[in-house]
Amino acid sequence: MNIFIACDGTYYDRWGLNCLKTIQFHVPWIKLTVHIVNPISKNELDGVTYYYEDRNFINESSKIGYYQAVRFLKCYEYFPNNETVMTIDSDTVLTTSFTEKEFEGVCREISVQRHQKDIRWMAGLVTYGTDNHFRQRLQQELLSRPIEEWTYGWDQDVLDNLSHEFRYKKLMVGEWMSFGRGRGIFLTLKGDQKTSEGYLNNYNEGLKKINE
Repeated sequence: MNIFIACDGTYYDRWGLNCLKTIQFHVPWIKLTVHIVNPISKNELDGVTYYYEDRNFINESSKIGYYQAVRFLKCYEYFPNNETVMTIDSDTVLTTSFTEKEFEGVCREISVQRHQKDIRWMAGLVTYGTDNHFRQRLQQELLSRPIEEWTYGWDQDVLDNLSHEFRYKKLMVGEWMSFGRGRGIFLTLKGDQKTSEGYLNNYNEGLKKINE
C-alpha cells in the first residue's frame, strides 16, 4: 500500500516534508515514496523512499507543467506491478487516520477528485485501480506531447482525455480530500490559500499533533 508524492526541491522543503510527516504519524503502516525534481537539500525522513532528478527547462511554462505532472509520469515507472497506489498533492496534510481496508477500498478503483464547481477532473488525489494499465496510459498520454511543450494544467487535460477510456470513481470534495477547510481525511491548499492566514491556520492545525 503506497502513497506517492512528487515536487520540486523548494516545494518539498516547504510543504512535502510536512505532508510525509503527517502520513507517518497517522498511518505508519503505509509505504511512502517521493520524487524530487531539482533538490536543494537532501532532508530525508527515515522510512521514505526517495528519487531525485536534475532537469533544466526552456521556459517557465514547461517547468510548471512538469512539476504538476511528474507524479503521473513517474508513477508507472516506480509502481509497474499492480501495486496499490495513491498520489496526492505535496501541499497536503493528513488530518486523521484511516484503516487498511478503507485505503484498499478507494484504491481498488480508478478514483479521481472532481472539482466542486467546474465540470472537470482534478489531479490532487488519484488512485489507480487493481492493475497498472491506467498508470501506463497516463504516462503514454503525457509523453504524447514533448516535455518542452508542457503547460500549466497539462496533467488535468490528460486526466480528462482518459476519462473517456476509463471509468473514474468520482471523489467529491470533503470525501477524502478537502480544499482549504473542511473535514476531509486529507487537507490541501490551492492557489492563494497558501498565503491566506485563515487557510494556513487550518493547515497548521493539521500539524499540531506531529509537533507536540
